[in-house]
Amino acid sequence: MLKEPPRERTKETRAGVTRTIHDACGFKLYMNINFYATEDGGGPSEIFLTVAKKGSMIGGFARTLAVLLSLMFQYGIPWEVIYSKLDKMKFDPMTSEYTSLVDAIAQNMNEIITVVKEKT
Repeated sequence: MLKEPPRERTKETRAGVTRTIHDACGFKLYMNINFYATEDGGGPSEIFLTVAKKGSMIGGFARTLAVLLSLMFQYGIPWEVIYSKLDKMKFDPMTSEYTSLVDAIAQNMNEIITVVKEKT
């Protein structure tokens, strides 16, 4: 029988940051990152991603990425490790600011997480 590693679930009430990215490689992206409320300025606990084109395949992939990222946070994988794998991931569509939609998500998440860590 497979033993599940420890998972820190989110609380009923949690603090979060919401951001709208108006041009994430041609998509309008809504991002909400919630954080653990701990004395040492808890890290991210979950993320919600919504692409403006509701019901689209890209919207489904964004929601799936959000679930996987949330699980990584809850199982204790440091953001820096995750970010190093997503940052500058390159595939179409691209813009002068982002190398892919995944890069747009990673860059904005990193900015939010860095600001929240600096405030705590």
